[in-house]
Amino acid sequence: MIYLLPSQDTFVIFTELHYVPEDFRKDVIEVESLPEGHGIIKRNEEGELYWYQPQPEPPVEPQPTLEEMQMQTLVNTEYLVVMSELSNL
Repeated sequence: MIYLLPSQDTFVIFTELHYVPEDFRKDVIEVESLPEGHGIIKRNEEGELYWYQPQPEPPVEPQPTLEEMQMQTLVNTEYLVVMSELSNL
């Protein structure tokens, strides 16, 4: 037997009823087994349990600061000036 304690939109899983705090035992849902899988256990509208696997957010590349953009512009300008001077030799 597996004991599920509702917690917001998911569950805390207990393998033994005596591990569930006394005050919360009235809210426990008893199930014979859990579905195969891993992730976060949830229940759909029909009452069936399933594993939800959240997809990680893609990393957000930091935007360059104003100083970094100004520095890159200066480097590019200096490079162009040097290249122009070299072509005049």
